Amino acid sequence: MEALAVFGLVSNVLQFVDMAYKIISASRPYLSELSYSLTVAHIGARTVFSNIEFSEHAALQLVQKPPGHVLPSILCSLGGFLFGIDTGIIGLGTVMGDFAAYVGNLSPAIYGLIVSSIPIPAAISSLFAGRLADALGRPYEIAIGSLVFGVGAAFEGASVHIAMFIVGRIIEGIGEGLYLSVLVVQLLITVGLVTGYFTCYGTANIQSSSSWRLPFVLLAAYAIALPFAVLIWLPASPVGIDV
Repeated sequence: MEALAVFGLVSNVLQFVDMAYKIISASRPYLSELSYSLTVAHIGARTVFSNIEFSEHAALQLVQKPPGHVLPSILCSLGGFLFGIDTGIIGLGTVMGDFAAYVGNLSPAIYGLIVSSIPIPAAISSLFAGRLADALGRPYEIAIGSLVFGVGAAFEGASVHIAMFIVGRIIEGIGEGLYLSVLVVQLLITVGLVTGYFTCYGTANIQSSSSWRLPFVLLAAYAIALPFAVLIWLPASPVGIDV
Protein backbone atom coordinates (compact mmCIF):
# COMPACT_ATOMS: atom_id res chain seq x y z
CA MET A 1 0.00 0.00 0.00
CA GLU A 2 2.80 2.40 0.82
CA ALA A 3 4.52 1.60 -2.49
CA LEU A 4 1.31 2.39 -4.37
CA ALA A 5 0.96 5.69 -2.56
CA VAL A 6 4.54 6.69 -3.38
CA PHE A 7 4.02 5.65 -6.99
CA GLY A 8 0.86 7.76 -7.23
CA LEU A 9 2.62 10.81 -5.72
CA VAL A 10 5.53 10.51 -8.16
CA SER A 11 3.08 10.15 -11.04
CA ASN A 12 1.26 13.31 -9.99
CA VAL A 13 4.51 15.24 -9.69
CA LEU A 14 5.58 14.07 -13.16
CA GLN A 15 2.23 15.14 -14.61
CA PHE A 16 2.56 18.58 -12.95
CA VAL A 17 6.09 19.00 -14.31
CA ASP A 18 4.94 17.96 -17.78
CA MET A 19 2.05 20.43 -17.67
CA ALA A 20 4.35 23.24 -16.47
CA TYR A 21 6.78 22.44 -19.28
CA LYS A 22 4.01 22.65 -21.86
CA ILE A 23 2.77 25.97 -20.45
CA ILE A 24 6.27 27.47 -20.46
CA SER A 25 6.90 26.17 -23.99
CA ALA A 26 3.64 27.69 -25.23
CA SER A 27 4.37 31.04 -23.52
CA ARG A 28 7.97 31.35 -24.76
CA PRO A 29 7.13 33.46 -27.90
CA TYR A 30 5.06 35.85 -25.83
CA LEU A 31 7.76 36.15 -23.18
CA SER A 32 10.32 36.86 -25.88
CA GLU A 33 8.16 39.63 -27.34
CA LEU A 34 7.52 41.05 -23.86
CA SER A 35 11.25 41.03 -23.10
CA TYR A 36 11.98 42.80 -26.40
CA SER A 37 9.27 45.42 -25.70
CA LEU A 38 10.60 46.07 -22.21
CA THR A 39 14.13 46.46 -23.59
CA VAL A 40 12.96 48.96 -26.22
CA ALA A 41 10.94 50.88 -23.63
CA HIS A 42 13.93 50.98 -21.31
CA ILE A 43 16.21 52.34 -24.04
CA GLY A 44 13.59 54.92 -25.07
CA ALA A 45 13.05 56.06 -21.50
CA ARG A 46 16.79 56.50 -20.96
CA THR A 47 17.01 58.56 -24.17
CA VAL A 48 14.06 60.75 -23.22
CA PHE A 49 15.31 61.39 -19.70
CA SER A 50 18.82 62.12 -20.92
CA ASN A 51 17.38 64.67 -23.39
CA ILE A 52 15.29 66.21 -20.62
CA GLU A 53 18.31 66.45 -18.36
CA PHE A 54 20.33 68.03 -21.18
CA SER A 55 17.54 70.52 -21.94
CA GLU A 56 17.20 71.45 -18.27
CA HIS A 57 20.95 71.87 -17.99
CA ALA A 58 21.02 74.11 -21.08
CA ALA A 59 18.05 76.14 -19.81
CA LEU A 60 19.65 76.60 -16.40
CA GLN A 61 22.89 77.74 -18.03
CA LEU A 62 20.95 80.23 -20.15
CA VAL A 63 19.02 81.58 -17.16
CA GLN A 64 21.92 81.66 -14.74
CA LYS A 65 24.56 83.02 -17.08
CA PRO A 66 23.34 84.87 -20.19
CA PRO A 67 25.95 86.12 -22.67
CA GLY A 68 28.09 88.87 -21.19
CA HIS A 69 26.91 91.56 -23.59
CA VAL A 70 23.17 91.12 -22.97
CA LEU A 71 22.71 92.88 -19.63
CA PRO A 72 25.00 95.87 -20.39
CA SER A 73 23.20 96.36 -23.71
CA ILE A 74 19.80 96.39 -22.02
CA LEU A 75 20.92 98.80 -19.31
CA CYS A 76 22.45 101.21 -21.82
CA SER A 77 19.35 101.02 -23.98
CA LEU A 78 17.13 102.08 -21.09
CA GLY A 79 18.60 105.58 -21.39
CA GLY A 80 17.01 105.87 -24.82
CA PHE A 81 13.83 104.44 -23.34
CA LEU A 82 13.64 107.41 -20.94
CA PHE A 83 14.19 109.85 -23.80
CA GLY A 84 11.44 108.22 -25.84
CA ILE A 85 8.95 108.29 -22.97
CA ASP A 86 9.53 112.00 -22.35
CA THR A 87 9.10 112.79 -26.05
CA GLY A 88 5.83 110.86 -26.11
CA ILE A 89 4.55 112.48 -22.92
CA ILE A 90 5.30 116.10 -23.79
CA GLY A 91 3.46 115.87 -27.09
CA LEU A 92 0.22 114.56 -25.62
CA GLY A 93 0.38 115.79 -22.04
CA THR A 94 0.57 119.45 -23.01
CA VAL A 95 -2.66 119.28 -25.05
CA MET A 96 -4.77 117.74 -22.28
CA GLY A 97 -7.58 119.91 -20.99
CA ASP A 98 -6.32 119.87 -17.40
CA PHE A 99 -2.86 121.01 -18.50
CA ALA A 100 -4.39 123.89 -20.48
CA ALA A 101 -6.43 124.86 -17.40
CA TYR A 102 -3.25 124.69 -15.30
CA VAL A 103 -1.04 126.88 -17.50
CA GLY A 104 -3.71 129.04 -19.14
CA ASN A 105 -3.61 130.16 -22.74
CA LEU A 106 -0.02 129.81 -23.90
CA SER A 107 1.40 131.80 -26.75
CA PRO A 108 3.20 129.83 -29.48
CA ALA A 109 6.51 131.23 -28.18
CA ILE A 110 5.93 129.90 -24.64
CA TYR A 111 4.75 126.55 -25.95
CA GLY A 112 7.87 126.34 -28.11
CA LEU A 113 9.97 127.18 -25.05
CA ILE A 114 8.37 124.33 -23.09
CA VAL A 115 9.06 121.80 -25.83
CA SER A 116 12.60 123.02 -26.63
CA SER A 117 13.71 123.41 -23.02
CA ILE A 118 15.11 119.87 -23.11
CA PRO A 119 17.15 119.65 -26.35
CA ILE A 120 18.98 122.95 -25.86
CA PRO A 121 20.38 122.09 -22.36
CA ALA A 122 21.02 118.54 -23.60
CA ALA A 123 23.13 119.86 -26.47
CA ILE A 124 25.19 121.95 -24.04
CA SER A 125 25.72 119.21 -21.42
CA SER A 126 26.64 116.68 -24.10
CA LEU A 127 29.75 118.77 -24.87
CA PHE A 128 31.13 117.76 -21.46
CA ALA A 129 29.85 114.19 -21.45
CA GLY A 130 32.96 112.67 -23.01
CA ARG A 131 35.32 114.28 -20.49
CA LEU A 132 33.05 113.18 -17.63
CA ALA A 133 33.02 109.62 -18.96
CA ASP A 134 36.84 109.63 -19.12
CA ALA A 135 37.07 110.89 -15.55
CA LEU A 136 34.40 108.73 -13.88
CA GLY A 137 33.68 105.91 -16.30
CA ARG A 138 30.60 105.41 -18.42
CA PRO A 139 28.48 103.61 -15.77
CA TYR A 140 28.82 106.56 -13.39
CA GLU A 141 28.09 109.04 -16.16
CA ILE A 142 24.92 107.19 -17.18
CA ALA A 143 23.88 106.92 -13.52
CA ILE A 144 24.44 110.63 -12.85
CA GLY A 145 22.69 111.67 -16.06
CA SER A 146 19.63 109.51 -15.46
CA LEU A 147 19.42 110.66 -11.84
CA VAL A 148 19.48 114.32 -12.91
CA PHE A 149 16.90 113.46 -15.57
CA GLY A 150 14.67 111.87 -12.91
CA VAL A 151 14.93 114.94 -10.67
CA GLY A 152 13.82 117.12 -13.57
CA ALA A 153 10.86 114.84 -14.32
CA ALA A 154 9.87 114.99 -10.64
CA PHE A 155 9.94 118.81 -10.85
CA GLU A 156 7.57 118.64 -13.80
CA GLY A 157 5.18 116.26 -12.10
CA ALA A 158 5.11 118.38 -8.90
CA SER A 159 5.20 121.82 -10.53
CA VAL A 160 2.93 124.48 -9.08
CA HIS A 161 3.39 126.99 -11.91
CA ILE A 162 4.67 127.05 -15.47
CA ALA A 163 8.11 128.39 -14.48
CA MET A 164 8.74 125.35 -12.26
CA PHE A 165 7.62 123.11 -15.10
CA ILE A 166 10.13 124.71 -17.50
CA VAL A 167 12.92 124.50 -14.90
CA GLY A 168 12.16 120.80 -14.54
CA ARG A 169 12.52 120.32 -18.28
CA ILE A 170 15.82 122.20 -18.31
CA ILE A 171 17.12 119.88 -15.56
CA GLU A 172 15.88 116.92 -17.57
CA GLY A 173 17.76 118.21 -20.61
CA ILE A 174 21.04 118.47 -18.67
CA GLY A 175 20.73 114.86 -17.54
CA GLU A 176 19.69 113.69 -20.97
CA GLY A 177 22.75 115.23 -22.59
CA LEU A 178 25.00 113.44 -20.10
CA TYR A 179 23.71 109.90 -20.51
CA LEU A 180 22.41 109.93 -24.07
CA SER A 181 25.61 111.22 -25.64
CA VAL A 182 27.38 107.92 -24.94
CA LEU A 183 24.55 105.65 -26.11
CA VAL A 184 23.20 104.51 -29.47
CA VAL A 185 19.74 103.19 -28.67
CA GLN A 186 17.36 103.78 -31.56
CA LEU A 187 15.14 100.75 -30.84
CA LEU A 188 14.49 101.64 -27.20
CA ILE A 189 13.84 105.29 -28.13
CA THR A 190 11.00 104.07 -30.34
CA VAL A 191 9.72 101.75 -27.61
CA GLY A 192 9.84 104.67 -25.18
CA LEU A 193 7.84 106.85 -27.57
CA VAL A 194 5.13 104.21 -27.77
CA THR A 195 5.17 103.81 -23.98
CA GLY A 196 4.83 107.57 -23.49
CA TYR A 197 1.93 107.79 -25.94
CA PHE A 198 0.00 104.95 -24.33
CA THR A 199 0.74 106.22 -20.82
CA CYS A 200 -0.93 109.52 -21.72
CA TYR A 201 -3.71 107.62 -23.45
CA GLY A 202 -4.32 105.73 -20.20
CA THR A 203 -4.35 108.87 -18.03
CA ALA A 204 -6.22 111.19 -20.38
CA ASN A 205 -9.61 110.42 -18.82
CA ILE A 206 -8.54 111.26 -15.27
CA GLN A 207 -10.56 114.32 -14.27
CA SER A 208 -7.77 116.18 -12.49
CA SER A 209 -4.25 117.46 -12.99
CA SER A 210 -3.09 113.87 -12.39
CA SER A 211 -3.94 113.26 -16.04
CA TRP A 212 -0.73 115.05 -17.09
CA ARG A 213 1.22 114.84 -13.80
CA LEU A 214 1.12 111.05 -13.47
CA PRO A 215 3.10 110.35 -16.69
CA PHE A 216 5.91 112.61 -15.45
CA VAL A 217 5.84 110.97 -12.01
CA LEU A 218 6.19 107.54 -13.64
CA LEU A 219 9.00 108.86 -15.83
CA ALA A 220 10.79 110.18 -12.72
CA ALA A 221 10.45 106.76 -11.06
CA TYR A 222 11.93 105.00 -14.11
CA ALA A 223 14.81 107.47 -14.30
CA ILE A 224 15.66 107.32 -10.59
CA ALA A 225 15.62 103.49 -10.63
CA LEU A 226 18.03 103.30 -13.57
CA PRO A 227 21.16 104.58 -11.72
CA PHE A 228 20.91 101.80 -9.13
CA ALA A 229 20.64 99.15 -11.84
CA VAL A 230 23.55 100.68 -13.77
CA LEU A 231 25.87 100.88 -10.77
CA ILE A 232 25.06 97.30 -9.75
CA TRP A 233 25.13 95.47 -13.08
CA LEU A 234 26.83 97.62 -15.74
CA PRO A 235 30.59 96.94 -15.97
CA ALA A 236 32.98 99.75 -16.71
CA SER A 237 34.16 100.18 -20.29
CA PRO A 238 37.84 99.32 -20.87
CA VAL A 239 40.07 102.40 -21.06
CA GLY A 240 42.29 100.85 -23.70
CA ILE A 241 43.02 97.52 -25.34
CA ASP A 242 46.55 96.40 -26.13
CA VAL A 243 46.90 94.89 -29.58
